[in-house]
Amino acid sequence: MADIRRKGKISIRPGEPPKDAEFMEVRRSDEKWNEYELDDGAILRVKLAALEVWRIENEYDKDNNPMYIMKSQNLMTVTVPESAKRRSK
Repeated sequence: MADIRRKGKISIRPGEPPKDAEFMEVRRSDEKWNEYELDDGAILRVKLAALEVWRIENEYDKDNNPMYIMKSQNLMTVTVPESAKRRSK
């Protein structure tokens, strides 16, 4: 697999200047769906999909682990029983 790491600047918090960071390639992913059944019988399926991961240079947490920023997107599907749908006019 080709190494596609690149350098850049990433904002960690609004209003703070961007920090030096390195793009990290995701080599393996296991994104599972979480399912929620609601009172009306609807079932929501939700998962988080990672779009980009950046390692902040020279930044570490209290346990000396490197700091990462992940850009992600929430995905959701909905299955609704006929009884919960709006009736046609």
